[in-house]
Amino acid sequence: MSFFLALLTLWFGGSPAWAATVKRVDIHHDRVVIHFDAGVAGATALMLNGPQRIAIDVTGAQPGAEANRMAGGDGPVVRVRQGVNDTGARVVLDLAEPAIVTEGRFGAGGTTLTLALRTVDDARFARAAAEGRVRYLPPFSYGARVTPANYSVSVPVPPPSRQLALPRVYGDDDTRPLVVIDAGHGGLDPGAISPTSGLKEKDVTLRIARAIRDELLASGRVRVALTREDDRFLVLQERYGVARKLKAALFISVHCDSVGEGDASGASVYT
Repeated sequence: MSFFLALLTLWFGGSPAWAATVKRVDIHHDRVVIHFDAGVAGATALMLNGPQRIAIDVTGAQPGAEANRMAGGDGPVVRVRQGVNDTGARVVLDLAEPAIVTEGRFGAGGTTLTLALRTVDDARFARAAAEGRVRYLPPFSYGARVTPANYSVSVPVPPPSRQLALPRVYGDDDTRPLVVIDAGHGGLDPGAISPTSGLKEKDVTLRIARAIRDELLASGRVRVALTREDDRFLVLQERYGVARKLKAALFISVHCDSVGEGDASGASVYT
């Protein structure tokens, strides 16, 4: 019965179960290129132990005719295998030595996926396997078709307030310099979202902003204000407008970088 329900869901859903096929997989020394005969919805890469291998799950694709073959060459990949899972095709890279995916990107049209590989030791491979999946999405507009609108909806938007609500200033009201800290994103704008944990950039930036505030106040050398202290959305003009209105000596905007490997540390500073 469940089989027929699934079949009906696919039938009436308006799209085929497998919209694309894996045409071929090109193996280079430190790079793998997967070719599809049509655009795909996305892919994830996952490092697996026992034995060490890399699994690439491609949403909305099916295995190609060249399902299994030896890779050849002098790179870490010795064999390519293909299979299916619940969402599409799985391409498995069997490894001669531990290697991880450090970067992945789709080409124009979403018909190619290029993965950069780097050989590592067993401990680093184990950490990558424990970190879980890394998701890759094709360019947003590939194959997009504009559907003519059959109706329109008008939503009244109130004009912006002429008076900018100023935040609380922490510290004694004296002549010490004022530092305004801006926690990036917020409200309807989540910023970057972790593909493994779902953690939102807007929540991380607010925690960092509060931590910076507390450290600066503990120094006793400056006063501090935050552009936002909760989960709210501010336009760019409101953010730097707070600093200008308060005549701040320094404006700090906090954002979070995203990296493919997951072992980066430190900070990027733009002035």
